[in-house]
Amino acid sequence: WNNGFLRDCSAGWEGILAIVIGIPVITFLEMTRAVKIWQWSHQQYSLADCLITMHEVINLGMMLIPFIVFASFYIFRYENRAEIVIKSKKRSKIWNQIMIKRIFLACLVSAYIMVFEMLFGMLMSNRYINWDEKVSLFATKTDGVTRSIGFLAVVILCYVVYVLKLCFMFFISALLEKKYVVLGIVIGIPGIEYFCRDVPVKLFYKL
Repeated sequence: WNNGFLRDCSAGWEGILAIVIGIPVITFLEMTRAVKIWQWSHQQYSLADCLITMHEVINLGMMLIPFIVFASFYIFRYENRAEIVIKSKKRSKIWNQIMIKRIFLACLVSAYIMVFEMLFGMLMSNRYINWDEKVSLFATKTDGVTRSIGFLAVVILCYVVYVLKLCFMFFISALLEKKYVVLGIVIGIPGIEYFCRDVPVKLFYKL
């Protein structure tokens, strides 16, 4: 599968280039927007808050994930799965290889997102985490509740959520060959979630 993954990336270089350029741009713009709101309202935010704000429905569900899934169409466009499955007697093995490549891509892309979130977050904040203080943004989001938690735990949680969400969306894109149907589902899910848009962020803080 690793040779196939490298071959797909080489053939779909436009998708790779889009991810390499697009993710830092989206991350910077959306994080800057959030920080300006916090500064305007005099919120005491930290790097951990910068990481979590990228999981808001608008940032992750309506911006990053649809963009990444669309780019993945170009990466895997020469995969020609239908012909391979017809010729192969081991269909389950072929399907496993297809999913392994997408899981690997999800892990790589999630790590890439985290790198730029950490970089831009450190430039825009002056503390790693301040969730044990009453004046923190965390306390505001949790109605005055504070919590002593390690910054590394927040990083791991954010990374795992990225991987799981991307794996789920890549599974849908592998299962359905019609890209417009896939994009409709990928955009439709956060569209529905937008009606309860405060819930994901609040769940992050409560975890």
